[in-house]
Amino acid sequence: MPSKRDIREQMQEFYERFDMDRGHAEHVADLCARIYRDLPHLHGLTKTCRPLVEMTGLLHDVAEAEGKKGHDLSGAARLRKTPIPFVPRGWKPLMAQAVALHSKRSDVKSFLSHLAEKKNPRLELAARLGAILRIADGLDHCRKQDTRIRAIVDDGKAVTIYLADSASAVENGRFALAKADLWNRLSPRPIRQIVVVRDKAPNTDLVRPRQPMRQAARAMLGRQFEQLASREYGLGYADDPEYVHEMRVAIRRMLVLIHAFDKDLGSAIRPIGKKIANLGRRLGDVRDSDAFLAYVQERLDQAPPAGRRVLVTVRNAQRRARREQYRQVMAAFAGAEYERLKTRLGRFLAAGAGGRRGRQGASREVTKALQRYLAEFFSHGRRLAKLSPKQQHQLRIDCKNLRYLADFFRGFYGTRLRGMIEELTEFQDLLGQVHDYYVYKDWLPQKAAAGSPKGRQAVQAQLDDLHRRREQALDLAGRMWKSLGKGRTRKHFERLIKN
Repeated sequence: MPSKRDIREQMQEFYERFDMDRGHAEHVADLCARIYRDLPHLHGLTKTCRPLVEMTGLLHDVAEAEGKKGHDLSGAARLRKTPIPFVPRGWKPLMAQAVALHSKRSDVKSFLSHLAEKKNPRLELAARLGAILRIADGLDHCRKQDTRIRAIVDDGKAVTIYLADSASAVENGRFALAKADLWNRLSPRPIRQIVVVRDKAPNTDLVRPRQPMRQAARAMLGRQFEQLASREYGLGYADDPEYVHEMRVAIRRMLVLIHAFDKDLGSAIRPIGKKIANLGRRLGDVRDSDAFLAYVQERLDQAPPAGRRVLVTVRNAQRRARREQYRQVMAAFAGAEYERLKTRLGRFLAAGAGGRRGRQGASREVTKALQRYLAEFFSHGRRLAKLSPKQQHQLRIDCKNLRYLADFFRGFYGTRLRGMIEELTEFQDLLGQVHDYYVYKDWLPQKAAAGSPKGRQAVQAQLDDLHRRREQALDLAGRMWKSLGKGRTRKHFERLIKN
């Protein structure tokens, strides 16, 4: 994908060709990006959707010059038939459907009936794009580009959008609220009000240092579950494997919270955690297939003709396995057991009781949990190369858990944990590449079914490539682990957490 700056420069041709209002288009795209950024647990779009969200905002008024009436449907038709070189082919139908929904006059009611009947993940993705676009377009109804979002607050019951004071803010806010109807039908939480603030913007933190730990942990757990549930529809959208990845990450984050604060949450969370972990394993199998397919496709794009046949065989075999894994995981999320889990977790989160330590302040308990996780992380010794593959994998898990926990509560520390989280992320990624070697080196021969000498030679070439990648990643990870394990670095991390 071209950069955001390059795309906006290429858009100039469209602004001139279709007599578009560039200021309005870019302002709406920025407002779309802000709503997308602040409500990831509700909009149900993956991180790969962000450029799609912005592009939809940039092109939503492609038929505005033809007149107000029907410009939504005219714009959708124009997007479908107009070549746009910097827009991926698969995006155009999604963008066109979202544009068809963006006007105040758009027939949202009929569309929702159609969506309920079809149960199509592409259609639902387009609907979620349209829901964001309707609100953002309403926030520049006066077309003066003077209305900006100060804060978006989700209080667990409804969402409030706070706008900076401007000449058009009140009118634009009123108009945008009227266009929140599609969002309110698709999202688990409605947009309750859009108000103008003249003073300090409200606090948007989900949890706060002096909050009882049981409340903070339940709030964080609920937010991650919403992150998971809002992406369920995307399991059927094979064009974007990020849905599976983000659902898996949400489950991992939930398990970190349960493990770190089980005594604050209470014993009732433990059997729920086991059910959540089972879902995570199913998603993990699919995610591993997606990652392996991406690796095979990369090698296929670079392979000489002699090696392509084996790689095509591997790719096709893995695609068949992946389809079956997707079928199983979709069945699991559509089944009665998952519905019971959602009900059980919902009741748990709504309950007021906590564990025996649940009344302690969140900042104190978070500090203790981070110190415990940091000690586990540094318990693996100084020499990474001396660890077995299983021990290296456990180190990666401990790194990931520490990183997730620090990320949850970075708001307690301001910007002080940013560098630590970035280092942990880099180290985790390197260990992930090392782990991939042990998985892929077993899968390649199994999927290749190479009986001829040339076939076996081609498989060996891929195994050699995997081994080179492992050695490079292990060397970099080893040096980084040595640096992280130095007393000075460890004490620095300990001071950050304690303070």
